[in-house]
Amino acid sequence: MKWYRHRCPFCGRGSIVSVITILVVVMFGTMLPEMPVIAVIGMILGAGFVILLSYLILNMLSEEERTLVELSEPLEWYNMDDDLVERVRKKKKVSWHEFVIFLIIAIAIAFAIADGLMFQRMDVPVMVFADIMLCWVIFFVYYRNKWGRLDRSAEYACPVVDHVKSITERTKHGKRTYNYAVFYLPDGRYMLKVDSKSATWKLYLIRFNGYYTYACLSE
Repeated sequence: MKWYRHRCPFCGRGSIVSVITILVVVMFGTMLPEMPVIAVIGMILGAGFVILLSYLILNMLSEEERTLVELSEPLEWYNMDDDLVERVRKKKKVSWHEFVIFLIIAIAIAFAIADGLMFQRMDVPVMVFADIMLCWVIFFVYYRNKWGRLDRSAEYACPVVDHVKSITERTKHGKRTYNYAVFYLPDGRYMLKVDSKSATWKLYLIRFNGYYTYACLSE
C-alpha cells in the first residue's frame, strides 16, 4: 500500500520535470564530440539530480498537511460483496481495443530494437520479434486474469478524500486537465489520478492476493 504514496511521484507535475530533465541531458549532450566521458557522466548525474530535487520539493508537506497526516486514521478494510466484485472487475478489465493499441506499441519497440541492432551491424534473428511478442501476450493475459479472478475474499477500504486537485497542462493540441484525489493517512499524503472532479464517485482501494489497485465508482 505504501507504494501508492509514490504513484504520482511529482504530484501531477511530471511533464514539467520531464522537460527540465531533457534540457539538462541535451545541455550535457552538446559536449559529446569534445568530452564524451564527461558528457555521459554529466547527463546521468544531471538527470538524476533534477529528478531527485523535483521529487523532494514537490513532496514537501505544508504545516497544514502535516497536521492532517497526524490527525488521520488508519484504513479500515472490509470484505467485498458480489456486487462490488463485479463492478471492480468491469472497471479494471483490459479491453481488446486497448490490447491492440499496446500490441502496436510493442511491435514498434521491437522494430526500434531490431533497427538499433542492425545499426550496430549485428544479425537480427526473427526470434527477437517472436520473443517480444510472446512476452507481451503473456503479460497481457496475466494482467487481464489477475483482476478477472477477483472474488469475495478481496478487501476494500474507502479513504476520506480531502480534495480533488486539478492540474492543467498545455499540449500541442491545446490544454488538458488531469484530476487527482488527495487524501491523508498516518504514513503521509496520497495522490491518485481519477476520472473527473465530480463528487458523484467514491474512491475504493482494493487488495487481493497481495496486489493493490484502486477504482472510482459511482455511489
